[in-house]
Parts: sequence; structure tokens; C-alpha cells
Amino acid sequence: MKPEDIPRDELFNLYKLALDEYRFEVRLNWDRTQYFLILNVAVLTAGLGLFKLTGDQPIGIYLAGVFVVGCALSIVGASAIRRGHGYYRRTVLKKTLIEKLLGFLVPIDALGYPDANVAIATTEGMIEATKMLNDWEGWVERRIRWDSVVWHVMTVLWLLAILNIVLVAYVVYVWMTGPQPRPPVLA
Repeated sequence: MKPEDIPRDELFNLYKLALDEYRFEVRLNWDRTQYFLILNVAVLTAGLGLFKLTGDQPIGIYLAGVFVVGCALSIVGASAIRRGHGYYRRTVLKKTLIEKLLGFLVPIDALGYPDANVAIATTEGMIEATKMLNDWEGWVERRIRWDSVVWHVMTVLWLLAILNIVLVAYVVYVWMTGPQPRPPVLA
């Protein structure tokens, strides 16, 4: 089947579905991001609170497990956000392909700007319609830009993972060194 054989009303219905899918991916990814950030901060806070309560008591070594869980959750969160961003990019690609078939990417010459068209392009990535359609796999798989919200959130999660590792080392150190004998008090 050739693209011109697809009825325009059918394409427009697909376009509406693509926009719904785009909204779904954005919402799902944001919800997932919030979940992992809140969960990681909660585990870190609980672990620090318990450490403050137990100090160098024997139970302190079990706190290392809490921080190991925190580290694992941070890594899983960063991976889930990266995966979700890939789904988002595929959705944007599909939306852009349908926009091309509908003629929404045709430049409006009267405005004098090469990217002036009626396609929905709310993010920097969406503006790259030509790159996207000419190298769709490269566009979907490209690195996440350092100035994007996704990159910053992933960085926060990786920093939380590192902090958890440092806390595991500290808890183990405190546990292994144990309470030090105190010098006798001279009266």
C-alpha cells in the first residue's frame, strides 16, 4: 500500500491516536519519574533516620542493606526513565510520520522560517522532523541531551545511587570499628 492510498480521514484518526499516545507517554514517564524520586528520597531518609537512632549498635550493619536497596532503586529508576524516554521518542516519530503524510510538515512560505508549518512541535526534538524521518533509528537511539529534564533527573538518580554506596561503606566502617574503649576518667 502506498501512502497516498490511505484515506485522509483514516490518517487523521490515526493522528488523533498518535497524539493520545504521545500524551499518555508523557504522563506515564512523568508519573514514573516522580515515583522513583520520591521512593529514593524516602529510602534514603529512612536509612539515615535509622542510622541516627542505632549509631554503632550491632543492628547498624543491617542499615547497609537499606542503603543497598536505595542504590538499586536509583539505578532501576534511571534505567526506567531512559527506557520510557525511548518509548516517548518512538511515539513522537510516529506522530511526525503521520504529520508528513497529512502534509502538516510543508513549510508555510509566507512566514519566512523554514520550520514554520502546522505540525505539533512542542519540544526541541520534535522540531527535528527532517532528521527524524531521514534517520529514524539514529534519532530514536541518540544520546539524551545534557540540557534536558530527563538528563537532569537521571543525573539526580545516579547521584543518589552514589550517595547510597558511600553510606553503605560508612555504615560498614562504623560497624567494623565498633565502639572504641573510652579512656578512664580521672577524678
